[in-house]
Amino acid sequence: MAVIKHDAHHFDMDRPGKDSWRFSQAGAEVSVITSPEKTAVVEQRGLPLWEVLSRVRDVDLILVEGYKNEPLTQIGLCRAASGKDFTAPVERFAAVVTDRMDVAAVVPVFSFRDAEAVAAFIETNKSCFTRFDHGALEITAP
Repeated sequence: MAVIKHDAHHFDMDRPGKDSWRFSQAGAEVSVITSPEKTAVVEQRGLPLWEVLSRVRDVDLILVEGYKNEPLTQIGLCRAASGKDFTAPVERFAAVVTDRMDVAAVVPVFSFRDAEAVAAFIETNKSCFTRFDHGALEITAP
């Protein structure tokens, strides 16, 4: 499994003073740090989702957070404490996960405590979710 998170705000992976930070400060557009346990690639540029997806290999499932304007099958999330509503009308989602009691939806509604049920929903409905095959997105309706 892989996870891709889109952050609409600025984020920093490098810590000032470390070699990877120095490389970026010196003008490196791409810097890579690798060890026997893990590898990280830091690029000093944004990439479109399809390009990020094309770099992920050898996994069965890629969860994507954010990219709410991309034509992807989505599961909507809404936490009551945030004070925010869903990012789209509930009917837009294949399912929703929420702790709000006032959600009336034509799609399945799960609690944040129902991780196993959400996983089962994804497994059962995997043909409805977006497919990616090395450079090509296949969009299917939820």
